Amino acid sequence: MVGEVFAGLGAIKTALDIVQGLKNVTDASARNRAVIELEEKLLAATKAQTALLDRISELEKEVVGFEKWDAEKDRYELKKFGHGVARFLKPEAQGAEPSHPVCANCFEDRKIKFLQQVPTNAARQHLGMGPEWRCPGCPTKI
Repeated sequence: MVGEVFAGLGAIKTALDIVQGLKNVTDASARNRAVIELEEKLLAATKAQTALLDRISELEKEVVGFEKWDAEKDRYELKKFGHGVARFLKPEAQGAEPSHPVCANCFEDRKIKFLQQVPTNAARQHLGMGPEWRCPGCPTKI
């Protein structure tokens, strides 16, 4: 991005130099060459400006994404869950939403993946083990 700024500024400076040089040119072909060069430099400056505006737009979108994530992140808290941990909605943030466990691993990657309960098989029941929960987004099992 810094390189684009300097490229754009360099193109503008060169264009200004060409404009100043045009004052003293009396030969039509030399003047035409200078005008063509000036147009090329102005085009380069315009391209650099467009690239910078595009990058600014991308960065603004990233900032909005971070702000949205911060707001969403603040709604959850880490709690012990089975033999592991999961994120749950804070009581004050729950509203009409049902309580639901969210994968702590995925949450750290700014993803909200609901842990899914796996049907308990006979062996787990026989051993007195509770249900198993799995994340659809990563290998986490609780």
